[in-house]
Amino acid sequence: MLRGLLGNDLLEFQIDRYAQNFLDCVEKFIEEAHVDHARQVVHFRDRTAHVGAFPISIDVQRFEQMASSPESEARVTTLRERYAKGDRQLGVCVDRIDYTKGIPERIRALETLWTESAELRGRFTFIFVCTPSRTDLKAYNTLEAEVVQSVIAINKQFGTSDWTPIVLINMATEPEVRGFSLVYEYIQDNYREAARQNFGSGPDYAVLVKKDLPLRGTDPSLGLPCYR
Repeated sequence: MLRGLLGNDLLEFQIDRYAQNFLDCVEKFIEEAHVDHARQVVHFRDRTAHVGAFPISIDVQRFEQMASSPESEARVTTLRERYAKGDRQLGVCVDRIDYTKGIPERIRALETLWTESAELRGRFTFIFVCTPSRTDLKAYNTLEAEVVQSVIAINKQFGTSDWTPIVLINMATEPEVRGFSLVYEYIQDNYREAARQNFGSGPDYAVLVKKDLPLRGTDPSLGLPCYR
């Protein structure tokens, strides 16, 4: 497989770490290949393959326009009236159900928050928009079932007659669903690029949560409060 990939002129990866892992694999398993780590180039037989990180991005301007449109404002108002009456905050996460997204970890983080900080119960409702993904694979169906059951258990444990802790929307949605009062993200890998995309839609308040950050601080490239 590695030899086949080296038949390309350019190999693109999502983040630098993935590109470096590829170079390490080539260096370890293909003896006849010469790896130049500094230039991220592999010389193999009569070919030169360039390796690089090219994060997936979005049309930020388009998303900003959608977030500020009357239609989006109306949706925000409707959701706030439904799930965040009074001074209650509304959080939202939009992701496809995939084991790389850390959705079960996010749900457990909320469970821990409400368990250890009872005063925060009823203070905000969190909407998970989880788009089904690769439903023909058993592992993804198992993950989806885990997410659903976890949400049901948390709502049963902490919910009240006038407060649903987590609202799960298990279906595909249009991009205009973005742009609410609070964005809470558990972002892995290329988190700065993902954060710029999510926060570019202009939420009222944003917090970045990442597992390998210091306990608290500010990400200088984003200007966001950060928590682990």
